[in-house]
Amino acid sequence: MSADRYSRSVRETLAAYRREFFPDEPHLFDDRPADGTMPSVFRREHQWRNVLMPPNASETQRRDILAAIDAADHHRWFASMASSQALCQSVFGSLKVMGQIEALVGIAAEDGLPAFFATANDASEPELEHTIRTLNEPRPTSIDAFFPGSHRVAVEVKFTEAEFGTCSRPRLTPKNPNFSRDACDGTLSHQRERHHRCALTEQKIQYWQYVPSLFRWTADQDLNPCPLARSYQLVRNLLAVSVTGDDSVETEKAHVLVIYDNRNPAFHAGGKADSQWNQTVQALRYPTMLRRISWQHLVGHFARHEPLHWLVDGLRRKYGIIGVAAAQTEMSSWRSTGTLNSV
Repeated sequence: MSADRYSRSVRETLAAYRREFFPDEPHLFDDRPADGTMPSVFRREHQWRNVLMPPNASETQRRDILAAIDAADHHRWFASMASSQALCQSVFGSLKVMGQIEALVGIAAEDGLPAFFATANDASEPELEHTIRTLNEPRPTSIDAFFPGSHRVAVEVKFTEAEFGTCSRPRLTPKNPNFSRDACDGTLSHQRERHHRCALTEQKIQYWQYVPSLFRWTADQDLNPCPLARSYQLVRNLLAVSVTGDDSVETEKAHVLVIYDNRNPAFHAGGKADSQWNQTVQALRYPTMLRRISWQHLVGHFARHEPLHWLVDGLRRKYGIIGVAAAQTEMSSWRSTGTLNSV
């Protein structure tokens, strides 16, 4: 499936969902065609309708699900029906509020290791849009869903995204107010009379203080290209989950989990996101710290839990995500095969 065809298919599915569940409520949406040729976007005052919620939830539970992410932390496109943040809130906000976190126990990632928790003793309630304050960032890293228990898990939720986030410094233009100070040519080298090779280190952001503990990269020599340029978001997530408050690095009881849509060609072999993933995993000293699972496989596991059937149905109707069953023994490492196991 091409990227254009995938995007069109998602828009059409979301448009069909809008017609089915909001047939006579055009006032809820921005003025856009409802035929799938453009994304369906809720008006700001109605964007809470973008969150799926259990039909049996009490009014208090519904409020708690909506409060799982403060409105001030909504992404720019939260109101879009394709928002991965709204998808994250629908799933993990509901699991938390409805007391169903144990449904995540025993689910295998694509490398056969636990996607979330090996046992119920490891399980903890997620914090959505969790702010990390251990890296001295002026704008702290925010984790989509962070499980802070005895084994920490940082979940990165993807849906239609074409790639993982990249470093902003090589994208700066002379129009940016900090261009002369922070602009970078994409290499790890001394530039613009900076004392450090990395513009971020120059601002006392501590990525490179910890990167060598997790990766086979070092900042004491020039590198072209800079390895953080394309792996930026994945690296930030790995640092966020492993760097502790006492400045040590935890590698055994922490991992990052990426959840993606298996229909999205960006995550297929040769896609942008898949390429970024490969670069990051291959450089990791502890590759099992980075795991992934498709929405299709995750929903397949949800289908085994009767209380989550509403969610399975909602994800199918709204997003076109159809769950597939996968026993743990059927999951082989994507790194060794180069192919995805889900369909």
